[in-house]
Amino acid sequence: MAEAREVITPCLKMYTLAELKSTTQNFGPHALLGEGGFGGVFKGWVDERTLAPSKVGTGIPVAVKKLNPDGLQGLEEWQSEVKFLGKFSHPNLVRLLGYCREDNHLLLVYEYLQRGTLENYLFRKGAEPLPWEVRLKIAIGAARVLDFLHALKNNVIYRDFKSSNILLDADYNARLSDFGLATLGPAGGNSHVTTLVIRTDGYVAHEYIATRKTEIPSFFSRSTVGSVRTTLFKRSQDYLARVLRNGHTTVSVHQNRLDFGQAKLGPAGGNSLLTTQVKGTYGYTAPEYLATGHLYVKSDVYSFGVVLLEMLTGLRVIDCKRHYRKQNLVEWARPSLCDSRKLRKIMDPRLEGRYPLKAATQAADLILKCLEGDPKARPSMDEVLVTLERIDTIR
Repeated sequence: MAEAREVITPCLKMYTLAELKSTTQNFGPHALLGEGGFGGVFKGWVDERTLAPSKVGTGIPVAVKKLNPDGLQGLEEWQSEVKFLGKFSHPNLVRLLGYCREDNHLLLVYEYLQRGTLENYLFRKGAEPLPWEVRLKIAIGAARVLDFLHALKNNVIYRDFKSSNILLDADYNARLSDFGLATLGPAGGNSHVTTLVIRTDGYVAHEYIATRKTEIPSFFSRSTVGSVRTTLFKRSQDYLARVLRNGHTTVSVHQNRLDFGQAKLGPAGGNSLLTTQVKGTYGYTAPEYLATGHLYVKSDVYSFGVVLLEMLTGLRVIDCKRHYRKQNLVEWARPSLCDSRKLRKIMDPRLEGRYPLKAATQAADLILKCLEGDPKARPSMDEVLVTLERIDTIR
């Protein structure tokens, strides 16, 4: 095993679709562990030493994530998982064992963590309530892995930190999973990564500005809508062929340089559009990212503050079934976080008052700092980790 905080060379096992079918009972309902934006997650079995697929019940269990072709995620997210989880080793990262890419089938094989997600423990009816000490342990583990990602030479922004992406092992150690939306952080002295609409004013279709989506009709009349790959190339291939035949790599057209710097491949798989929308989960996503498309390293800190608030209150960040004033947890709880008397009223009743009020008060203060509107005013994950470790000593 690689040491904590170590960046390792990817060494993942490649599986065939037939192998993963055999070890998950053909992705049957009895093997289904859960479903998410990527698709279903199924329980399988592999040899402990070789990681080769084995019969059900023999060897060690694994979790096999299978892409749903009609789901919210696709090849880009699958590649991101392999790229990041195949490269990094940390005690609080879920371990990626292997993958399968066969035709249009995309699958990932992870270590199996029997306690499931933090989300289930916080919100599922009948779930075993987590004691205060265990909640702090989970929060500290999650803070450690975010601090690890942010401290890398090419820092990584996780972008989708939420309670359902925190898995728990037998000892309630947090393991961060699902790197489908992770991205490298800003470089070259920049403060953020931008996912803004890239455009030249006056030349861009209105629906792209309004929704950050590009549809085929933006480029051609509606009577010519078809496959973007055929339509677009039929319109451009003759011109490009002339460019290439003339041996030019840079061509001037009316004294303006031909610029393909913002060009993208068109939609595939039957889709009608490309999307450059903000990616994440509503409620957990930092306000500056939603408003501007600017993604900061400290955008993860905001998301961490939201999850920590969920852990204190036992409430989901967004729940339309609650009273309308309480549907957005951050907005409703914020005024109570700076008053210890009000804080008692919003603490998770399943804790039954078994927590040090001083520790809860300091955790609430940390949450407020993480939820600052200006990302520059938020603490770093290193500062968050130090604070949580100090809170953990309060009895």
